Amino acid sequence: MPAVFGLLLVALGVMFLLDSTHVLGGETEVFGTFWPVLLIAWGAWRLLSMGFRSPFWTIAILAVGVVFLLSNLDLWAWSIGQLWPILVVVIGLVFY
Repeated sequence: MPAVFGLLLVALGVMFLLDSTHVLGGETEVFGTFWPVLLIAWGAWRLLSMGFRSPFWTIAILAVGVVFLLSNLDLWAWSIGQLWPILVVVIGLVFY
């Protein structure tokens, strides 16, 4: 667990460093665009470390990260406001 937390901190630091030094250009906001990668990495780590046992919330974390990343990269045309009914369906399935 401490190693994964350390890796996430390193990734966060690299993202802030790239933002502050404008290595990728002045208009590129690395952290603002790619922060969902941290959610995806956390979800993937949890899925692998738990051996795929009770993966519902872990897959939910991964899905949220993917949706936010695709939205930030302008590859996702829907807004969160349009997707809230999916949340209602998922919560209903959890209680079912």
